[in-house]
Amino acid sequence: MLKLLIIILLISFNYSIQALSKGKLQYSLINEKNIHYLDDLLVVAVATNKTDEYQRFIRSLNVYGFKYEIYNRDQTPSTDDGQWMKILRENLVRYKDDKTKVLLVTDAYNAIFSQGSQFVLDKFEVLKPARIVFGAEDVCWPNEQLKYDYPLVAGNEKRFLNADSFMGYASDIYEMISSQDEIKDEQLFFTKLFLDETTRNKWSIVIDKGAEIFMNLNDAIDELELPVNGDEVYVHNTWTNSTPTVIQGYGSGKKSLNYLSNYIARTWSPTTGCLQSKENVVDVTQIDDLTKWPMVYIALFIEYPTPFLREYFEKIMKITYPKQRMGVLIHNHVEYHKNITEQYLKKFKQDEYKFVKYLNVNDDMTEGEARQQAIHECQEDKCDYLFVIDSIVHIDHPDTLIALININRTVVAPMLLRPGQTWSNFWGDYSDEGFYLRSPDYMDFVNYNKMGLFNVPHIAHAYLINGTFLQHFTPKYIDSSIDPDVKVCQSIRDAGYFMFINNEMNYGHLIDPENFNISLTQPELYEIFNNVKDWKARYLHPDYQKSLEPNATIEQPCTDVYWFPFLSEEFTESFINIMETYNIWSGALHQDVRLAGGYENVPTDDIHMTQVDFQEHWLFILRDIVQPIQQKVFTGYFSDPPKAVLNFVVRYMPDRQKSLRAHHDASTYTINLALNDVGKDYEGGGCRFVRQNCSVLSTRRGWALMQPGRLTHLYEVLPVTKGTRYIMHTNSIDLNTGFTDALTLEEYEDDVELIKLRFDSTRPCRFFSDDRYPKVEEGLANCSWYEKDACCKRTEVASVFESMYTLHQASTQCRNMMNYLMCFFCAPDQYLWYIKKRVKICETFCNEFYQHCKTAEFSGNTIGTLYKSGLQFCEANNFNVVTNDCFAFDASVFSSASYLFQSTIFIFNLVKLCLVIIFVFTVVNYF
Repeated sequence: MLKLLIIILLISFNYSIQALSKGKLQYSLINEKNIHYLDDLLVVAVATNKTDEYQRFIRSLNVYGFKYEIYNRDQTPSTDDGQWMKILRENLVRYKDDKTKVLLVTDAYNAIFSQGSQFVLDKFEVLKPARIVFGAEDVCWPNEQLKYDYPLVAGNEKRFLNADSFMGYASDIYEMISSQDEIKDEQLFFTKLFLDETTRNKWSIVIDKGAEIFMNLNDAIDELELPVNGDEVYVHNTWTNSTPTVIQGYGSGKKSLNYLSNYIARTWSPTTGCLQSKENVVDVTQIDDLTKWPMVYIALFIEYPTPFLREYFEKIMKITYPKQRMGVLIHNHVEYHKNITEQYLKKFKQDEYKFVKYLNVNDDMTEGEARQQAIHECQEDKCDYLFVIDSIVHIDHPDTLIALININRTVVAPMLLRPGQTWSNFWGDYSDEGFYLRSPDYMDFVNYNKMGLFNVPHIAHAYLINGTFLQHFTPKYIDSSIDPDVKVCQSIRDAGYFMFINNEMNYGHLIDPENFNISLTQPELYEIFNNVKDWKARYLHPDYQKSLEPNATIEQPCTDVYWFPFLSEEFTESFINIMETYNIWSGALHQDVRLAGGYENVPTDDIHMTQVDFQEHWLFILRDIVQPIQQKVFTGYFSDPPKAVLNFVVRYMPDRQKSLRAHHDASTYTINLALNDVGKDYEGGGCRFVRQNCSVLSTRRGWALMQPGRLTHLYEVLPVTKGTRYIMHTNSIDLNTGFTDALTLEEYEDDVELIKLRFDSTRPCRFFSDDRYPKVEEGLANCSWYEKDACCKRTEVASVFESMYTLHQASTQCRNMMNYLMCFFCAPDQYLWYIKKRVKICETFCNEFYQHCKTAEFSGNTIGTLYKSGLQFCEANNFNVVTNDCFAFDASVFSSASYLFQSTIFIFNLVKLCLVIIFVFTVVNYF
């Protein structure tokens, strides 16, 4: 009974947690089944700090019921050479005469036990007559020259000794480590003992060359697989055909150990799910007195232009947590966002938060400095938690903060994705250079095939840091050579602490800020492609979804004229603002240079969507939002995607154009969206259907009228008597009806094809065929930035670049842009801008190229002589020059951080200009 009590106390000690803010919090322990402690095996280790690595090590010992002793763990860490051996000798002296007890000496930070003590002893028994067994690995260190002195081993065995873990009889181990007074390099000391035949035989030392007990992960992760046995995942070495127990990761092997720790030692299995997410949890809601809840500092960072920032702030203010136990620190680095940030700054101050601090654009503080300041503020005030939330994070679940606190880890992040994508706020792996790599289980996490709490090497944008951790360690953000998020994760990893990602709740999502163009009027309105979820939340009419319910009745003010809630008031306000800012109205003239035939039979005072770069966006809206309503009311008619040549906003004014004569629209069906309010913004107006003798006078802002066109619904627009009326008008045309118009769809076919592709879940490599899709393609010389997701093959790239001629006097920037242009057929997003065998190139690319290359010479002429502008250069060479959804230059791929120049194959100075000029046709003919 006493022994059982000691065991329970030992487990409780290693899994105790601190009470938060004097409140009593509930937490759970490992509910270990069938623990059996063997008196004749003792695990010993030396430790100084109770880091997350240490706690993981102790957990694995408890899971499998090992007896263990940890030495020096409460002392200040020492950097003196030989301290580890000295501490070991001092504590093992009491076992110096014990010839039956087996000691297993290992590292307390970089090891995990994955099976029980009986398994270890059985394997040790097999290795007899050995009395001491060291781990083995494939690398000889610290003196590589000693490798020639090692005995040879079989091809699938490990030859060299690793001194980080070893086991043997207590008396032998004590005698061995006491055989020399000062031992400054344990690895070299034990290596020489093993290589010396006398000492090797004296203690019967062997190395675990078959990885039966010890598995060193350095450069060996590819040897392993993770089979499942019942409820347990274990490590199997396919190279040595063994199932080792002590899994060790040092140096580069650390990240492999962290990866394995998500599965082994009864952490996760397909049958039990994630067990570690249920361990050590707390419940902050059990603290009745809200004034005693943990103090949380919320740090908000706006470092780049971000769409839907208003919603970002609103969702933060809706976080379920006592306001008096939250402080807010905001860093805004974007002048464009100054007004809205300061609006919400006032709201935060009015809403009982404990404090609100503001670092604005005038403070001249870098992102790294601002993030470091947030750490400092939390440390100074001894806050309990620091909750970092970047501007691209939308916290959709108001209980997110409580959930993260209850998980009770040093650093934990909610898993967040860009909707419909696998882009997230964490990395599953990283390269030797410190950049992103996809781990084998990344897709399982983001697709929720594996749910729970997982140790990952990198998190960003939203995470909770425990304040107790910050009282003894300061994460570092500032490093001029790498981004702040990369630096802080590196510093946390290097200190022996973990960052966890949790995907057990739908916490929120990420905004895509990459193409947010703040030079546009109402830029969020253009975000329907990049952030459709948030676009709909802001701009769809709140009652739109009701119209799609199975039993919903769509209003019919006139026969076959359907009236439905379409877009929000904010959409209509923003849309009018775009038009009035553009302010080039057609004047309701019959002669119209915007049309293919140059003549409009029934003219209106309007602005086309093509004029404000909204044509493709509107076509997307027609398919995604209008078409479901159309198919419900006009049963049996299906044209996908809807074709709409002319989409325009009409303005009616008493002193300009106040009405429109009766006419048939050249459409299969017509949509008219009311953009402002009758009786408030204007008087009069409305629509009269002549054949039906029916009028709709009191139009509703944000509602659309949908009617058949061409034949049945002759209609007129009634006069506006006061004010200004705005409507959005669309004629949807079926190409198979046989009707012809003065306008043709030819100039819009590219847009229609693009809309189809936007709805397609695949991403075909259109340059080659609809049956090729992007994939990993290593060794893409000259186009290496596409290696992780390429449409091309390295042989195709090599064939193109091998036939280049010299372009003289080209600057580095010119050569970079030329190289980037020539790699277009590798781009994975070519389905967006390679249409009808032409590249839709961004006008900015053309202009920038011309600026940097106009002095470059080919055959005695400069590009500036041959062409007068970048636009002329691109158009002369059959590029389709547009302003959006186009092939754009990305200069970042040529930075030292992301593109490794290889002088032997990097041939920018051997570029044939004439090949670039006819590049599309040359490559097409080649392939």
